[in-house]
Amino acid sequence: MKNKLVFNVIYASLMFFILSCKHDNIKNRTLITIKGSDSELNLVRVFTGKFKNNFKFYDFDLSGGGSKKGILALINNETDIANSSRFLNEGEESALNTRSETIYPFYIASDVVCVISNPENGIDSISLNQLSDVLSGVIFNWKQLGGNDLPIKIFGRDNNSGTRSYLQQVMGIKKISEYHVNYKSNTEIISVVEKEKGAIGYVNVGSLLDKEGKPFSKVWAMNIYGEGISSCSPYESERIRSGEYLLTRPLIQYITQPKKEILEFIRFELDAPQQIELENHGYLKLNAVQTEINNRTINKIESVLGHYY
Repeated sequence: MKNKLVFNVIYASLMFFILSCKHDNIKNRTLITIKGSDSELNLVRVFTGKFKNNFKFYDFDLSGGGSKKGILALINNETDIANSSRFLNEGEESALNTRSETIYPFYIASDVVCVISNPENGIDSISLNQLSDVLSGVIFNWKQLGGNDLPIKIFGRDNNSGTRSYLQQVMGIKKISEYHVNYKSNTEIISVVEKEKGAIGYVNVGSLLDKEGKPFSKVWAMNIYGEGISSCSPYESERIRSGEYLLTRPLIQYITQPKKEILEFIRFELDAPQQIELENHGYLKLNAVQTEINNRTINKIESVLGHYY
């Protein structure tokens, strides 16, 4: 009986110790919330996974849905980081300034926007002017572009999308065609373009690549050309780096709270190993100008934090 009592006391003490440690571990974990751009989602998922392998007491709440959603969440203080494939508009800047928030932007990569089509359409290349006419409804059949006699079915993103906003801005499209069908994610667009004859859509190249960097072969990634600029595939890495592909844009993360934990993660994203690896996922690493801008932003935050490094 005495031995059993001693055993129970030791067992209870041990369980209390284990549960206390577990509670302390949970209590001391850092949760970083990241919302926004669907084009950045796969890339940031890679970053957060690697970061958690190195820093065990960090957790991430990561979601996509579009740049507008991420920025709105930042305005409403519902996220630590807003992923955005476009710059803030005047209304968004005004909303943050009204809250007396300092806005800290970071470039984390550059991105290739890809126009995809169903292979049955009979066209492998499209100019920016033709693409503008397609997206605005002026061109409505593939035979107008030299392809098969098929009505053009446009599948793209909703109004939350930074990619849609970017394309409208680049091509000066004030109003998207009434035949444009909205989807919330790149994955949905790829799936419907694969199945629908006459389909065209737009996604980022990263969403077309598997873990080995091989492209999804059941949709056609169209070559893009412009006036005086020869046709270029969204998979031609060297030509894209040299500026020959016409649809590239920076990917940005916005924060308003200069917390050391958030800066720790962002610096991890910007470090050389991550910047080298991201090219395997269809993204472009930072250039010298973007790196200099990031360094200045880091200096501002460190000044606020009291140079905690």
